[in-house]
Amino acid sequence: MEHRRKLWLELNVITQVKYIYMPASYGKYYGITLLIIALALGSAYLYFRNAEDVPVPNGNDIPPGTLPPHITPEQPPDNTKPFIPPTGNTFSVKTRDGKNLTIKNFYREAAEVTPYGYVVIEETPDYRFLFFEQDSSFLINIRNSNVHVGRAVAESDLPDLLGISTQQICRLIISVGVSLHVSEKYGGQSYGLSFCSWGKQL
Repeated sequence: MEHRRKLWLELNVITQVKYIYMPASYGKYYGITLLIIALALGSAYLYFRNAEDVPVPNGNDIPPGTLPPHITPEQPPDNTKPFIPPTGNTFSVKTRDGKNLTIKNFYREAAEVTPYGYVVIEETPDYRFLFFEQDSSFLINIRNSNVHVGRAVAESDLPDLLGISTQQICRLIISVGVSLHVSEKYGGQSYGLSFCSWGKQL
């Protein structure tokens, strides 16, 4: 009922303001004007008096429902399935353009092979070379404080480690990074390979 009372008061205020500032030249129309206003106020009063309140639903009135399918929690992917390394001399990996490229099977001579596809292909004082089977990506982590030397050594070893040419290597998904504890100047960025068009110069 409170909202009805406020509307009623607003109608009265508007009517009073219009009456107070009505020009004197309109004096002969006072009676007609007041009659129209009275009829308008009476109609408004009857309308708001007889109108029913619209119920506002609360938490108990809302029928139970389900979440939309796109936000329904799904089963997490099964990441515990052991990865079986390839056994042949070569195997295929995804390239930067989504195609396949056959490379040397480095699993046979890798420094470390985990049961979930994470591979340390090579580990030296200059760099650490890793492969992630899940997305066919490679990572070269420069360990030499002279990052230019560390990068150069790693790049020179790649053709032998992967069994492909430098032109083919540029098709791979390879990141080259430097840890902040090795170099604050060069750390925290991805440089790529210097002999590839997408690589950055140190």
